[in-house]
Amino acid sequence: HAINPSINSQRQRRKDNRIIQNVTTYGVNFKTLFDSGATDSACSATVGAKLQQLGIRMFPSVFVITDVQGELLKVKGEMQLPFVLNKKRFTWRFLVIDKLDNEMLIGADFMKENGVILDMQNSHIIFRDEITKRQINSVYKTMIPENHHVKIQCQISAADNLQLKPGSLTIVQK
Repeated sequence: HAINPSINSQRQRRKDNRIIQNVTTYGVNFKTLFDSGATDSACSATVGAKLQQLGIRMFPSVFVITDVQGELLKVKGEMQLPFVLNKKRFTWRFLVIDKLDNEMLIGADFMKENGVILDMQNSHIIFRDEITKRQINSVYKTMIPENHHVKIQCQISAADNLQLKPGSLTIVQK
């Protein structure tokens, strides 16, 4: 930037906060964006062509989809793809879209169906069934007289940055 050169350096250092993970299908890794704003999962036409070279069939599609600005996207077809994500195996329908900015995109369709939670703070995904159940039993004052005050110092530690608010009941399901 001619007037303020620090603006350019700030833009260059800006971290990409989107959740992007490698997804493996047919032995090939693709950088995949997890996009809760996308209604459907998709792959780029380049990825579709690469997979076709491996013998994967692309089916015709009459699917109509638009980008975030409302512009019509060109859907070249659909592919049923088996893939591995977080050591789990899935098969899902991906729209093959011309000029998609990402190699692959996991949309709200997959995330809702499979209980995907986006952990933006740690830049990764969690499957609902991976969340550990914790049960904390209430402490009753059965042996303490009503007007007697006792200060008890205690600490509860839990994985996954679980935060418990004083006086609240927190239930975490697996």
